[in-house]
Amino acid sequence: MGRLAKNLLLLCCSLLIALVLGEIVTRLYFVFQDRSVRRKNLDNIITLVPQDDIFTPANLGAFTNKANFSARWWGFDLRTDSLGCRMELPAPDSARIILFLGDSMIFGVGLSDSQTVPARLQSELTRQTPQHPPRVVNAAVIGYGFQQYLFQMQRLAPPLKPEMVLVGICHNDLFPSEDPFGTIMTEDQTEASLTPQKERQRSGGMAKLFYFPNKLIAHTALFRLYRQISKFSGGGGGRAVNYKPAQTAAAEQAPQVVFDFIRTAHELNVPIAFISFPLLHSIGRPSDLVYIKLLQDQGQKVLDLGLSTVIGQESYFCIERGGNILPDMHYNAAGSRKVAGELARWLVEQGLWK
Repeated sequence: MGRLAKNLLLLCCSLLIALVLGEIVTRLYFVFQDRSVRRKNLDNIITLVPQDDIFTPANLGAFTNKANFSARWWGFDLRTDSLGCRMELPAPDSARIILFLGDSMIFGVGLSDSQTVPARLQSELTRQTPQHPPRVVNAAVIGYGFQQYLFQMQRLAPPLKPEMVLVGICHNDLFPSEDPFGTIMTEDQTEASLTPQKERQRSGGMAKLFYFPNKLIAHTALFRLYRQISKFSGGGGGRAVNYKPAQTAAAEQAPQVVFDFIRTAHELNVPIAFISFPLLHSIGRPSDLVYIKLLQDQGQKVLDLGLSTVIGQESYFCIERGGNILPDMHYNAAGSRKVAGELARWLVEQGLWK
């Protein structure tokens, strides 16, 4: 019995030493990999954004842009104002404010401050209605979803007192707490937000039991390597496998989210209008996103850019740089100008901006 115990102890010590050595080697590998990725991404339009780079926590489970931030980012100058909004074009003090909410598409990934859709919209509306020039505030945040647009409106509408709120909606807004860059939300918060309530309740007891061991393992380099291998091999370790239940949960919550958004805008006494931004493969087709259908059923003003005859494939970034492909949901500079022109024309025709 004593010999068996010694052998088991020796085996455990050997495994522990192997794990420690594996962790050290893996950490050294990631130091090299991180430096290599950073060098490669110097010429890449879109890349992972470190937490301390541009984002800051806003409240539990939410984040926003840092205030008074300035950087040379993806080859373009990026600046934010005292509220964390991307710097807009100069406007007269008497200009009426349009608050533009959205995610990376409105924020202007790959575009300079003056090339974003909100900046182009300000120029276009000033040209069409010179007697009433607007000031369009780019309040978009990379990674935001529909629920977070509501948070942003509640945060910014009182101090800015906008005459109108525009909301840019994309297909990935269906995720209730989208955080694709892993910036502010912890792994536990992100996974919890992508799990339906009933599933969380069912697994609550076991989750509490294994919380600290899981948390310890999740912060090891070996676990990070496992997730990378699983992601590239299509295995079950990648986060993408959780997106289906996330969509289902978000679709079930969509009616309440839309109701809360409309009610809050009414309480703030601010008109709202919504713009559906299509992905590359959705051009020429009406949006089938649940939010758009619910808003239309509620009689809200909705511009579906998927039906535009002006915006085509040439309006999107479909190029490869630095070994990574820019997602096709983002407009290039020429596309941003076309979108702003379509939006300005629609706002004037609908009598939403006079």
